[in-house]
Amino acid sequence: MENQLAYPVKFKHVNFTYTAPKGQEDVVSDLPVYRGPNSTTSCWKLSPEELFDIMQTGKIYLSIWGHSVFPVYVASEKEMVKQGYLPDVR
Repeated sequence: MENQLAYPVKFKHVNFTYTAPKGQEDVVSDLPVYRGPNSTTSCWKLSPEELFDIMQTGKIYLSIWGHSVFPVYVASEKEMVKQGYLPDVR
C-alpha cells in the first residue's frame, strides 16, 4: 500500500500486527503496532508531498472510519517515549 500518501510501517517497538480482513487486502493494510499496558501505537511513513504540505501548514489531520472516536495521540517517536507511550530502548 505504499502508493498511498501515508502508510503504516514496522518500527523497533512492534510486538503485534493487526492484519487486513480476508478479501480486503487490496484496500486495508496490515498495521504493525506496539501494544503497551494502556495504549496501542503505530508508526506511519509520509510521502515527500505530504511532508511538504505539513511543513507549509504545520497541520496533520486524523480521520477515523465510523462515528466512534476514542482518545488519540499524535507525536514523534521521541515524544512518544517521553510521554510513556513507547518504551525507551536506546
